[in-house]
Amino acid sequence: MRSLAKLLLVAGSLVVASCSGGETTDTTQPEDQATTTAVVTTVETMEAFSAVFDVTYVEGEGCTLVGPSKVPTGEHSFVLHDPSGELEPIFIMRLDPDKTLQDNIDLQPAPGKWHEKPEWAHYTIDLGSGKETDDGTVYAKLLKTPGPHIVVASLYYAVETPGDEIWWYCDPSFTVVESSE
Repeated sequence: MRSLAKLLLVAGSLVVASCSGGETTDTTQPEDQATTTAVVTTVETMEAFSAVFDVTYVEGEGCTLVGPSKVPTGEHSFVLHDPSGELEPIFIMRLDPDKTLQDNIDLQPAPGKWHEKPEWAHYTIDLGSGKETDDGTVYAKLLKTPGPHIVVASLYYAVETPGDEIWWYCDPSFTVVESSE
């Protein structure tokens, strides 16, 4: 099912490219970005993204991230797979160069528990969030600043009792590098 959804998204990007004055996009990819795919998703308008990340949440256990280990600055999409329906948004944070995913995990009072964001973690720009698809919930993010980045799957806004927020750090982290364009 997931492969079919990705195929349909890629096909949609080709249709958009063919309708945009005959311009085409080079779909060849560097070896280190073999899992990177050009896709189109409807968030508010049709937008092409240079990388697609799959974020998979297992209720009460955490989340994993599947995608390239390095991506260029720019727009990227993150597809949340949450069979529990428990989570709300995902957040992307850039870390200062000397910080890691483990540094964030070490700050948690318990696995999956919310804590104050440290001063060395910086939220990225949200381009459009929560577009439901057959494949999951698509989040569009703008990654402008090179450096290490992490994904956080969360239940934050809809909690009734402060302190019940869910805050899972997805493993592994990835690195954003300066785009050559």
